[in-house]
Amino acid sequence: MNLSTRILVSLLIGLLTFFVIIMALGVIFPYVAWMMLMLGVIVSPMFSYYDTPGPAGEFGSVFVGSIFLWTIIFSVPWFLYLTARNSARLAATPRAVSLSVAPNGKRILFVTSAHKLSLLDLVTKSTKVISDQANPYSAYYMRDSSGFVWQDLDNLVYIHDQEGALIDSFKHESVCKHVAYNKGDLYVSLDHNSILSIRKPGVEAILKAMGHPDVSGDNPYDIQLFGSSKTLLTSFFSPNSTTPKDSIGDDLRDTSPDLVGTRLWSLETGVPRAAFHGNTGRTVATMSPDEKWVLSGDEDGDVFLWPLFTQTKGKPTLTARLDLGLFTPASLTAGSTVDTWDRSKLIDVPLGLTNKVLALKFIHHSRYYLRFGYNSHYAALFEVDNPWPLKYFDLGTRPFPATDKYSRNLAIDTAPEAGILVMGQRDGSGILVYQFDPDELTLERVWVGR
Repeated sequence: MNLSTRILVSLLIGLLTFFVIIMALGVIFPYVAWMMLMLGVIVSPMFSYYDTPGPAGEFGSVFVGSIFLWTIIFSVPWFLYLTARNSARLAATPRAVSLSVAPNGKRILFVTSAHKLSLLDLVTKSTKVISDQANPYSAYYMRDSSGFVWQDLDNLVYIHDQEGALIDSFKHESVCKHVAYNKGDLYVSLDHNSILSIRKPGVEAILKAMGHPDVSGDNPYDIQLFGSSKTLLTSFFSPNSTTPKDSIGDDLRDTSPDLVGTRLWSLETGVPRAAFHGNTGRTVATMSPDEKWVLSGDEDGDVFLWPLFTQTKGKPTLTARLDLGLFTPASLTAGSTVDTWDRSKLIDVPLGLTNKVLALKFIHHSRYYLRFGYNSHYAALFEVDNPWPLKYFDLGTRPFPATDKYSRNLAIDTAPEAGILVMGQRDGSGILVYQFDPDELTLERVWVGR
């Protein structure tokens, strides 16, 4: 077979074979083609120098070499096109930015990145669109079951009762989180100018104009209101902790000029009651429904359980890291000069679970809580009087829950009295709902919204 004939046969056979592969593999083809491309780059040159004597050998080398040739020619632009198309589609898909579940676990308020505010009724499985001009950070259900709050793009804040009837509205700076109590009589907000303010009958005041808490980008932040005790819990990025772990809790006074880390505020005096030191970097926190415990966790994997108090000292319990176990400083071990890790009660960690803490949420009254890992579809179950993880729950991957960014901690909420967990989806605007069983210690996905 002369050279010109060999080239012509190569082109014709390769082209025909290539389109057969396309038809056979369908949508899977681009990814298979990518692997063939890499293999072709390595293998194709070999056929330029290899020639088995005889017609069969010539045809075989031409046939195989041509497949790789056409794969390279067609698969690169096709693969790049599909990648760009899928990326654009995912970027354009609205996602739940903030959500809040009613204390009885029966209704969910959520806002998407497309500014659509919806109210989902889990009993009737119906969804009502309230507004298509909502601030995506503004969904909030009041914890005393007196109604819900949201804000529109014109910076008007709306207070609704439990049935959805409008109670009040007022102008306010654009918020990145707000909370309310008693039908909105007590209202606290964090706005995009990093100002923490309070509004109640006869009073509108700034609690703190923050120095450097970053409420933009991929940083978690939160404010939580506990109206019965007139207490506010705030959590933001924490500076690197220089406090030895055995000294944490010795001084809980607010000594920082900036609102960073985790702090507990008295809304009657307008000043912090305590600052919970020890966490590093991206930090999240929550308080138990009975207001006896504060949990604070960070991207380093450290989670502290703090007893609430009125004095200036309170030793926390450092819970086990999922990968290393319980930290034991040398100062607490007689005759020891090195820090150690106790792994004696660790349970097997499933593949895909990360130690970085994205969110902490109580799931059953004030007894059990969940620890969510960054970019993970698993949650770890803990009990307040036990520093070791009890179980790991698979939250599912189809669809994947909203754990892909730290800032999506606002798309995770629970109703501890009802054992309900609600999450946004990573790639869609739908809602995921889970039911916790405290007797069997199970977490079942009961609703997937599209």
